[in-house]
Amino acid sequence: MKGLVGTTSAGSLHHLHHAGNSGDELEAPLVRGQVPESNDLDISQEGPIFKALNWRLLPLFWLMVVLCYIDRTNLSFAAIQLAEDRGLTPEVFGLGSGLFFVTYATLQIPSNIVLKRVGGPLWLATIIAAWGACACSFAAMRTHAQFYALRTLLGLAEAGAFPGMWFMLSKFYPSDRITLAYAVVESGISLSHTIAGPLAASCLSLSGLGGLRGWQWLFLLEGAPSILLALAMATLLPASPDKARFLSEQQRTYLSARVGAHGERGSGAGSTREALWHAGSNRAVWYMGIMKILHDTAAFGIIFFTPMMVQALLRGEALNLDAAGAGHGAHGAQGGHGDAGITAALITSIPFGCAAVVSFWIAHRSQREGERIGHTGWPYLVCGALFTAFPLLAARSPLAGFLCLAVGVVGVYAGSAPALSLVTDLAAGPGLVVALPMYNALGNIGGFVGPTLIGYMLTTWRSFAAPTVLMGSSLAAAGAMVLLMPASLRGKAKSATGDQE
Repeated sequence: MKGLVGTTSAGSLHHLHHAGNSGDELEAPLVRGQVPESNDLDISQEGPIFKALNWRLLPLFWLMVVLCYIDRTNLSFAAIQLAEDRGLTPEVFGLGSGLFFVTYATLQIPSNIVLKRVGGPLWLATIIAAWGACACSFAAMRTHAQFYALRTLLGLAEAGAFPGMWFMLSKFYPSDRITLAYAVVESGISLSHTIAGPLAASCLSLSGLGGLRGWQWLFLLEGAPSILLALAMATLLPASPDKARFLSEQQRTYLSARVGAHGERGSGAGSTREALWHAGSNRAVWYMGIMKILHDTAAFGIIFFTPMMVQALLRGEALNLDAAGAGHGAHGAQGGHGDAGITAALITSIPFGCAAVVSFWIAHRSQREGERIGHTGWPYLVCGALFTAFPLLAARSPLAGFLCLAVGVVGVYAGSAPALSLVTDLAAGPGLVVALPMYNALGNIGGFVGPTLIGYMLTTWRSFAAPTVLMGSSLAAAGAMVLLMPASLRGKAKSATGDQE
């Protein structure tokens, strides 16, 4: 646990590097294939290889994830002022949040096919620059139609980011190493909200400077760094293990063989038609994709509405947004002035920081034990079930409601890295380049349904009671699906990871 105390990326990377260098309990034996005997290196000497990989790849991808999620979800903080300036009601906000996922889900598979053809460094750099420019454009938004159009364009720009990153990681990390790598970069999601709260508060406080409102500064200052990251990605990211010039020739040969020993998971070998066939005919990908629909219905509802829920709890309005409507404006949880929005933004960072610590601990435990299913399903099931109690706890006190909200936030992220590792193993082979975006794209159906439905429920019932029950139940159902995975798929998962009963 000592290596899990800090929530910064540096702490996570240090822990991972130490494990890779010392050959301690994070090391697991190969479960299929062998490294060719002609290579002088063996598995006990590979620590320096993964240490070098961790320092080169993981900071790049971690920063990519942080900026991606800040630019995707800063709307949840801007909404507090946008409700007044542009008339964004919860229903408009929910629909705009959900429209992002229409193009985001639709274009993920085509994006990964393009990545396979042109190479990861160039394509990921293009994606990052495009979403950064789009994020900055929100500062000029004036109408609801422009809001909907920009959210749709942002989804198009970001579509290939996560599937491309996951596929690139699978080209460098074998199965027994990839869970913690996924956890480090995925920790950027929850930590982005920890960072985003204070950052958003600072940007919102600039309201009036240069004739711009705080929400306009928010979009400009948070979108611009992505364009700089695009340059770094194009320069520093190797296209494959054999192009990793920071490794020796012997190390590059060993790494290629080590990854290949796990079923050519990241090779991208085969035609596009073959990749589409292998992914589309893989029952495990469909099963996990349906699970992700349920997960993302809860996840993006929680992500986009947490600042509003915190603000409503601070006012004592979480179960009746009209309780103090005369004093706080017509928009209820979205309404309010600068100070209330800034306070809500700051407090929102707390549960996301907790989520980063818990998710990394679970990923560490999952990789150490070589087990994916329980480390994915149980956190989703338990935290989701507890989150359904939000109406009861919020009625007792705002603090109890906030603690329940924190459990929901932790649950969203806790099993994400083991889930990704599970999908990567179940889809190993030439179909992986399509299976990863297919899994994510299916899940993003929930990313559209969740915010849209919750926005409608808030507008209609003026309470967070029913939305939180919906989100908690959806998250719990996702966990139950993983735990009740059919025996044929469960056996395939054990074969891929070397799990033992």
